[in-house]
Amino acid sequence: MARTTQNASKSVGLSDYRQRSNLSREQILALINGVTDDEDMELDEQEDKPESEQESNVTDHDQSSIYCYRCHNGGSLVTCCRCTRDVCAQCLGRLDFSAIQDVWSFICPVCHGEDKQLKDEPYYAFYLGRSIPAVQEPCPVVGTNIGPRKAFCSTAPVVILSFRLKSLGNRGSVPLMLRTHLESYFWCTDNLHYHDIVFDFHTVKDAAIHARRMKSLVPNVRLVTFIYTHSNVHTGDLYHAHDATSPIDEWFNIVLTDEFKVLCDKVSQHWMFILACGAIVNNNTARMHLKRQLLEYKVPFAFGFSAATFNAHLSSDFIIHFATRVIIQLAVPLRHTMARMLNMSFSLRLHSGVIVFRYHNSMENTPSITVENYVWHHPNLAPGGMRIPSQCPDCMRLGTLKPIKSVERDTMQYFAGFKCKRCKWMKRKWVSYDPRDGNLVDKVNGKWFLDIIDPDDGEVASSIDADAPEDDGIKAEELYYARA
Repeated sequence: MARTTQNASKSVGLSDYRQRSNLSREQILALINGVTDDEDMELDEQEDKPESEQESNVTDHDQSSIYCYRCHNGGSLVTCCRCTRDVCAQCLGRLDFSAIQDVWSFICPVCHGEDKQLKDEPYYAFYLGRSIPAVQEPCPVVGTNIGPRKAFCSTAPVVILSFRLKSLGNRGSVPLMLRTHLESYFWCTDNLHYHDIVFDFHTVKDAAIHARRMKSLVPNVRLVTFIYTHSNVHTGDLYHAHDATSPIDEWFNIVLTDEFKVLCDKVSQHWMFILACGAIVNNNTARMHLKRQLLEYKVPFAFGFSAATFNAHLSSDFIIHFATRVIIQLAVPLRHTMARMLNMSFSLRLHSGVIVFRYHNSMENTPSITVENYVWHHPNLAPGGMRIPSQCPDCMRLGTLKPIKSVERDTMQYFAGFKCKRCKWMKRKWVSYDPRDGNLVDKVNGKWFLDIIDPDDGEVASSIDADAPEDDGIKAEELYYARA
């Protein structure tokens, strides 16, 4: 007899519709000011509220860096007068900081290399004005860079907000894992704060109390937001209770609230991760509503995952690399930075693609959102970015699907996919490269491609190698935020 067990499911998708939203935004707003302190305290007593949820007082005036950008170590630091990178005495040949004079300007090795007057001259570290050495002997720069040459090592304040459906546990969750990883940098500062915001709204009163609590959130910090809830695998609707869903626009109003919208408008940097199943980004209607909300909340970067039944824990290596590369080293998560992080995300690539929503706002143009779909291709495991199933859906045999690569001579269009060697059932898709060329896609590590999604019909408008050089053939350098 087969032995079966019932354990907690790690995916965040539900297929049944259950009940739709029974919460009205107007009713919630009407009740917010009517919630008494006693009722708020009563709800607090009913919930197991972790210490990490305690109110923080982080502001942008707390910003600092406690590490050298080169070696990621502490000690005596000197700050560059141009870019605010910090360098330690060890990396400057055991520099005697007591000899530094107030009129001297420190220029870090990165800024020295980018200065047209200085880049071909010996490095003196300290200067009078823009280019006159303040010391007699050149300064030795010892050791090597831990990160990329131009990276920072920032411990400026970060607040992690995890909006979590109560039925999804916090222990071992991706947001909690991110906090643990960042604590290795922030351990001796008070600049890292974590708020586990639990929701399970069955009545308008539940949502009103939640909205009132959201007023305690503190702006003027770097913000990482997680939306951690179930989604309906057909419609992309999000769950605001364990047995009730809301359309995306209503869900944002009910769970994230207007107070969060105000916060989004004030923070200096903001990244949002949507830990829900792929329908929210794959369904054209759901994706359109999500784009509209991200535009309204002015979220610079939001990350969704395309797996139909998404297992959040499989995104952990990507989010760990994101924490180091973006939050600590201040790289902007554009195409080349995304490619580098995804290339190290081994558990994610066989499970899900990554959808990036980028907010654009300039004086000349109306604010807009572009959608980028990062898809992992592998000649044998995921031809054309499609994971090969274990079973043929036509003849139901196991292990009979094999990769195929072809070109249509008339149109010179390339296709990749898989075909059953027994019943000849086949699935293929267009690709932007010749899949027959074994040098284009690594047979061991594969390659991530970037599909630009057309805003009108949701189809792929173009597809490029995510780590390819720019049009002029020059390998693009990653961009960095100014010190947060």
